[in-house]
Amino acid sequence: MNPDFTTIASDKAAGLFPSYIDYIRFPRFRNLAANARVDFEFPITAFVGQNGCGKSSALQALFGVPKGKSVSTYWFTTALDPIENLRPEDRHCFVYSYNGTGDEVVKRRINKKGQPDLFDTSEPIAAYGMTMGVRHPPVEKEVIYINFRAIPNAFEKAFHRVRPPTPGIQGHLRMRSKVLRNALDKQYDYRFSIESRPQEFVIREDMLRVAEKILGRSYRGAKVVKHALFGEPGYSVFLETEKAKYTDAFAGSGESAVMLLLHELSYAKKGSLLLLDEPETSLHPGAQEELMRYLASICIKQRIQIVFCTHSPTLINGLPPAAIKVFSPDPSGTFRIVQGVSSREAFGYIGHQISDKMTLRVEDRLAQMILQRVIDDEVVPCAHMFDICFIPGGCDEMKKDSVVFSSHDQKNVVMILDGGKKPSGPLMDPSMIPNSQYEDLYWG
Repeated sequence: MNPDFTTIASDKAAGLFPSYIDYIRFPRFRNLAANARVDFEFPITAFVGQNGCGKSSALQALFGVPKGKSVSTYWFTTALDPIENLRPEDRHCFVYSYNGTGDEVVKRRINKKGQPDLFDTSEPIAAYGMTMGVRHPPVEKEVIYINFRAIPNAFEKAFHRVRPPTPGIQGHLRMRSKVLRNALDKQYDYRFSIESRPQEFVIREDMLRVAEKILGRSYRGAKVVKHALFGEPGYSVFLETEKAKYTDAFAGSGESAVMLLLHELSYAKKGSLLLLDEPETSLHPGAQEELMRYLASICIKQRIQIVFCTHSPTLINGLPPAAIKVFSPDPSGTFRIVQGVSSREAFGYIGHQISDKMTLRVEDRLAQMILQRVIDDEVVPCAHMFDICFIPGGCDEMKKDSVVFSSHDQKNVVMILDGGKKPSGPLMDPSMIPNSQYEDLYWG
């Protein structure tokens, strides 16, 4: 386990995370099972599951938790995807608690005239299992939400607006790139009012060093520029190495994403809520490992509560079970939230193949069939983690094999005996067995 995770757990137990969100539950929300719940027992939380299982929906709900924020920023009704108008007690909502008080705050869809998608706080609602009486205030907390699947840079947004790209768009981008270059050199012309000038942010030196660790490259400098010169608001990233200067138009998409993340975190306040949707996008496993180390470090230094959606075994590997929440299909057609699963178990839910399976060796075919049935019925998502082997020769052969496995330090092999050769008398104290009889213990 990452040693930082131990520190994070200790800091959480000591109450060092301000305005900490303890849990969120969903009496009714989108495609989640009724009363699904997430307990944030660890300040870094991973939402794991297959596509379309409600992970991003829950992440967007968290965006709407703090005061002044609404999930309607990302979820709103349209003619193609209408949100049905329900009775007040059946409306989409979520309930959460923070700072360890147990006091609950409810936010639900209000369906206000002129604002049909507004989610706002309301009085406690008995139908949601809330304690009636005092209306508690929402948590005040800065929130940073980054969807790594949907952050193409300004150049890509303009270039791919028409498919396939036309020769005309290339000329447009050449012209606008020149204007952007002049703007960066502070050579503004009549096109710009003060409000519309590109905003330039230099990536700090310490953040550059972080980027180097994550991306495995050396940088002399980097800038993030917010502008609308290519047609709509977006970001451009300017990078400089020892050998070249280039923009995100020719950088790897992973480079752009990491720089934008570091830019956002440069301004993050202590105790912020950081929400990341598939941060593994365009990053190789080694880069993902370094990203997780960095996230753990800022969790400690800035007391940032982090929640992310992922399909990546690399990102969840090593996280404690308290940090992993699996979104899994329910027979009703909704998605339940399974808590407290290990990273290996979570791999099963997302269909990741395990190379170091646990081998279970049994004495006969009946034992093999019984054990297989138990695994298939009780640990369905994790069934692929086990190989059940019937060993001809029964207990005697298994005892011989145990010597081989022990000598090779194989820790993923388990012998399961049926007890048919259990000694009738008391077992001998191992410390009383002479060395000359050790062979007899193993070979029978």
